Amino acid sequence: MLVNFLLNSGKKRLVSNNILGAYSEFNLAYKIKPNNKELNQLMIETLSTLCISEEKYCDRLDVFLNTY
Repeated sequence: MLVNFLLNSGKKRLVSNNILGAYSEFNLAYKIKPNNKELNQLMIETLSTLCISEEKYCDRLDVFLNTY
C-alpha cells in the first residue's frame, strides 16, 4: 500500500536526520489516509522538530493539531 511505503520512507529519512524529507513523505501519506494514528503522531513530532528552526512549521503544527 502506498501509505505504508510513504511511512517507511519517512521513517528512514528521520533516521538519516532528513527531517524536511520525512515531513514531505508523511504529508503525502496524510493526504491519503489522515486517520492513521501512527502517521498523526509522526506528523506532530516531525512538525515540532521543524518548528524549532522555522516558524512556518509552527503554524502548520497549529493547523494540524486543530484538525487532528
